[in-house]
Amino acid sequence: MNIKRPLFSMLGLVLLVLGISMVFPLLLGLFDGTQEAWSFAWISAIGVFCGFAMFKAFQSEEEIEARDAYLLVALSWTLAGAFGAIPFLTFRAIGSFWPAFFETISGFTTTGSTVFGDVESLPRCLLLWRSMTQWLGGMGIVVLFVALLSFFGNSGLKMYRAESTGPIKEKVVPRIRQTAKILWQTYVIITLFQIIILWMLGMPLFDSVCHTFCTVATGGFSIKNNSLAFYDSPAIHWASAFFMAMCGVSFGLYYQAYKRRSLKVFWQSGEFRLYGSIMFLASMVCAVILWQKGLPFQQALLDGAFQVSSIMTTTGFVTKDFDLWPEVLQLILLLIMFVGGCAGSTGGGIKVGRFLIIWKSMKTQFVKILHPRAVVVTKVDGRPIPTDIVAVTLVFFFLYMLATALGTFWLAFLGLDLVTAFSAALTAISNVGPGLSLVGPTRNFAFLPDSGLNVLSFLMVAGRLELYTVILLFTREFWAEV
Repeated sequence: MNIKRPLFSMLGLVLLVLGISMVFPLLLGLFDGTQEAWSFAWISAIGVFCGFAMFKAFQSEEEIEARDAYLLVALSWTLAGAFGAIPFLTFRAIGSFWPAFFETISGFTTTGSTVFGDVESLPRCLLLWRSMTQWLGGMGIVVLFVALLSFFGNSGLKMYRAESTGPIKEKVVPRIRQTAKILWQTYVIITLFQIIILWMLGMPLFDSVCHTFCTVATGGFSIKNNSLAFYDSPAIHWASAFFMAMCGVSFGLYYQAYKRRSLKVFWQSGEFRLYGSIMFLASMVCAVILWQKGLPFQQALLDGAFQVSSIMTTTGFVTKDFDLWPEVLQLILLLIMFVGGCAGSTGGGIKVGRFLIIWKSMKTQFVKILHPRAVVVTKVDGRPIPTDIVAVTLVFFFLYMLATALGTFWLAFLGLDLVTAFSAALTAISNVGPGLSLVGPTRNFAFLPDSGLNVLSFLMVAGRLELYTVILLFTREFWAEV
């Protein structure tokens, strides 16, 4: 396989965007009088200079193919993780490269797992950069390019499909650049709205910005050691749970609701109905069990709803140490880690849409068994689902389970207990953040050796790019000349 010039040009754009983004923590650091903040200046300058030089030197009108798009997206996220890790090293917040790479990959993939035990000791400029990695990764780095730049053409569609989530890569509008722009505009509007709401509820402005960045991205990095439990405010917890749930919904539905001036589009979506049903039922079960264990019902309802919203949307904020909850509740949280958010959202996991397709296809097979001569078509929202989409969904489900099992095996091989190993692998591939036992909500991942952190970093990227984009790179057919 020949690597085409436009790939290097677009990797230059990654450096350029990241370099420009570092201006914001630089300005905050200078405002706070943080001496180390000047390191953002030279890192930003390197990113802008090298990125612009690569972009211009390799710019070409040559169109990229689908395999080029997969390679580009995988390389973009790896490059973002490596370059974004530099501030953690220059600030001496992390002592070596691989833990810093893990932290940054956890940010860009909106996972939220961390190697920091005391984030409150970090300067505000570094905390802002840490939160920005999640916000930039939430909607997708490459999708941002497609939204801002007009020269991608058909290449933009291939890149969009390689990075976007869900079993069916639908466009909101016919033009792919307009689709990407609409998604990012919706993302920004929700971001601004939540910042204002949290600030009005009493959260300091800086805290509101950082926590909003990590909420709309369903990332979960907090600037407080106790996460959102630091804020003893039910109003802030309810508002955060609401916005987490919002961002687990397909962003395309928000545009359709705006365009039609009707909220009916949400209820007309089978995926949204299933998503809401699972979240409601899981929240109520958790609330009832916590109530039976002695909590006042109002507090039990808040704790259950918040944690279910946080885990199912794969955000990972915590208000309670659910590692101390009854095991049946821990099992519920593990199961909804698998489920995740809706296709086209910033949430991770397998996606509700895939479970809906599997459920519908299973019902179709039952009908065919009972009525062998019947012609039955699997439909979702009244539209037939092609058999190849069903097959790809089932293969994805198998690969997801296989990757989780292999990750669990490796971590167990390193000496971790089974609960820690399994929940760490699952939380990585589902982009959730906290797991159970040694990687529970009050712990961190700093104790893992580099080999363990690297495996989890790989799982985080694979989960964020939905497996196929990454796994294809390890096949002989991908690199074969066509």
